[in-house]
Amino acid sequence: MTVLSSVVGNAMGVYDDFWQAGGDSLQAVDAASQLARNLSIRLPATVLLKYPTAAQLAERVRRLQQRRSFFGLLRSATATPCLVTALNQHSSPELAVLPGGSGGEAEMVAFVRLLQAIPALEGVIGFRATHFQHSDRLASVEQIAGIYQDALRHRGLADQPLLFIGECIAGVIAFELVRRRCVESDRLVLLDARLPRADGNDIRKYPRRCRNYVRAAGNYLPGICHNDVDIIQSSEFAARNSAKQWLLYLRGQVKNHVVAATHDSYIRKDAQPIAAILQECLMQWRNKIGKAIHMPWRSAA
Repeated sequence: MTVLSSVVGNAMGVYDDFWQAGGDSLQAVDAASQLARNLSIRLPATVLLKYPTAAQLAERVRRLQQRRSFFGLLRSATATPCLVTALNQHSSPELAVLPGGSGGEAEMVAFVRLLQAIPALEGVIGFRATHFQHSDRLASVEQIAGIYQDALRHRGLADQPLLFIGECIAGVIAFELVRRRCVESDRLVLLDARLPRADGNDIRKYPRRCRNYVRAAGNYLPGICHNDVDIIQSSEFAARNSAKQWLLYLRGQVKNHVVAATHDSYIRKDAQPIAAILQECLMQWRNKIGKAIHMPWRSAA
């Protein structure tokens, strides 16, 4: 607010419009430059066109700073380049996340925002698959899962029960990882996950940056998994009956959940229903392994 007032030359309130207060395009560029320099963030020169009040601008800056902190955390040094601490780095991990899409940082950030809606969540680790996208050699699902398993072993988590969440194409990797770990108390959540076909027509439906990943999943021959599994689908995916193919390979308890959303929106825009289901899955898994978690709202009752 101080920067906007000094640039315009008039005292501005939190909800005063920069343009209505007499600001012009040159002053807007100057204000954006000062804010970016003072806060050490990147702001486009046109930011005041979309966020003309101090309140709107402050919220935009807060989100940019939050996003930067997410990326900084995801780039932090860990035992292996594919395994990162995604949330609550000082707590023991209980969730392991495999994002869909290209499996990179942007997908991980979307997942972190989703998981922040779950109360009393302990440590969350995540797997990045970006380096497989640019590899000249096509890694198989088994190879990728083996690398992830080694990363967990290196982190001291070889036998620790975890709740794995695999989204979209990464659900195939999560399935194989849980299956080969043979930890009875592991639980798997598949989010809009399906087994793609290896033919060119199916692969071309995916963005180019994901096609190596999809090709590996298309060549995968699943084995039997004896762990409990939750299959969560958007209504768009449920209409394709994508869950049916997984049932051939599952021997543990299987629960199906459907949320009214599209595949593109169910995590990013309509995330609250998914967060509620994930919280339920988490509580059931904790109860099964006998894990007591302090719940703040219970102690206040």
